[in-house]
Amino acid sequence: MPMAAAGMTPAAADAVEELTRLYRELPPRPAVEEVEAAAAVLASADAEEEARLAEIAREEALARARPVEEGVPAELSAVLAEARRNAVRLRALQQRKEAAHVVELEKRFKVFDDLIQRASRVVSGEEGGSGGDGRDGAATHEVVEVEAKRKEAAVAAAAVEIDRGSKGGLGLESTAVSALRRAGSADSDLQKLSLIQVASLIESSAKKGTTELNLRGKLVDQIEWLPVSLGKLQDVTELDISENRIMALPSTVGSLRYLTKLDLHSNQLINLPDTFGELSSLIDLDLHSNQLKTLPTSFGNLTNLLRLDFNQLKALPEAIGKLEKLEILTLHYNRIKGLPTTIGSLSRLRELDVSFNEVEMIPENICFATSLVKLNVSRNFADLRALPRSIGNLEMLEELDISSNQIHVLPDSFRLLSKLRVFHADETPLEVPPKEVIKLGAQEVVNYMAEMVASRGVSQKGADGRSFWVWLCSLFGCCKKDQGVGSVPS
Repeated sequence: MPMAAAGMTPAAADAVEELTRLYRELPPRPAVEEVEAAAAVLASADAEEEARLAEIAREEALARARPVEEGVPAELSAVLAEARRNAVRLRALQQRKEAAHVVELEKRFKVFDDLIQRASRVVSGEEGGSGGDGRDGAATHEVVEVEAKRKEAAVAAAAVEIDRGSKGGLGLESTAVSALRRAGSADSDLQKLSLIQVASLIESSAKKGTTELNLRGKLVDQIEWLPVSLGKLQDVTELDISENRIMALPSTVGSLRYLTKLDLHSNQLINLPDTFGELSSLIDLDLHSNQLKTLPTSFGNLTNLLRLDFNQLKALPEAIGKLEKLEILTLHYNRIKGLPTTIGSLSRLRELDVSFNEVEMIPENICFATSLVKLNVSRNFADLRALPRSIGNLEMLEELDISSNQIHVLPDSFRLLSKLRVFHADETPLEVPPKEVIKLGAQEVVNYMAEMVASRGVSQKGADGRSFWVWLCSLFGCCKKDQGVGSVPS
């Protein structure tokens, strides 16, 4: 046997053999990616715990500042705050568990590495003093062979996992990541990824230069945030983290400078980090079905952004006007009360949807968004009572929906919407023009408004009523004398 080297006593040989046996019996050593991932998870968990505890402290301070008659009793408030802190710590402890285990494993392996090196030096010293035959470091050599076989087996197992993953629709590139293991029977559904598995995937993807990463609906429900190592994905251009339960993104997300498409819909995002505005290459962003209430001011830095879909917002920042290339802005099902005046700066905006909100007024300078083709301001119900007087400046407008609002009169400039082909005003109590006109179609509404404005002159009284009959008669040619039709009623 290799350990029974010349000049080594039987007792020493037995000691080295036992050392090698102990090493063989160790559990699999974590891969480098796993160790790096575990470290990232622990750092993220610490940062997340600190941030949530700070938020609880702020809420507690606000509660103490409220008058007793308006707030919760002090003792009950203190109990609630402590319960929240305890819940945060327990959640953080659970999230650290797997990562801490990996880190501890690596620490123990490093201890064994050191012990093997020490044993090797002892053996080498004995052989050198006894005229050994060149078998220095026998113990180390044996352990290296054991470790090589262990790693070879791990790589083979990972390859099988990756092959199965690609067939199951993981959306990942081939890579030897031993952390991506699947539990259960072979015919069971694909197991969702734990936090440390996500972190391992990020590490391996970063090293491989992955350009597309799809994690749609693939994270376990307990994952509420992503590790800070997300910022290592320097080469990623498309990232899909939709349909999970993410509540926060790390500030390092701003490092993804080549990211062009980001899908975060159907999560539980409450806010976005200030660094979000550093995603300078972003073109397509989907944030709908989250719990966002505000956007960071840095949002205006995303000048290449072409599409936005999001929900639960109460307001848009004025910086939205800096989105020079924005083409589609969808804001339906929010609680927005008004649009920023900078909306008129969106010179390339083609579609704007602010339906199902609480919009009370549309700013006049929307008339500067002259590329608008579709405008939906429907179902703001009792809040929206008028369209901007300058709406006629939107010369490219083809579709307009003002249904379920409290608008009674269309502005005079409506007559200038020569390209309007779709107009909806269902359940809106319009008086000018009357319902009979609206039923005839968009261009007839435009013509009616043009006739009404043109007919104004001698007497303002009754002008609206006369203009309707003038328009109606001109429509059917019933005012021609050769048809024997009488004059328009006054």
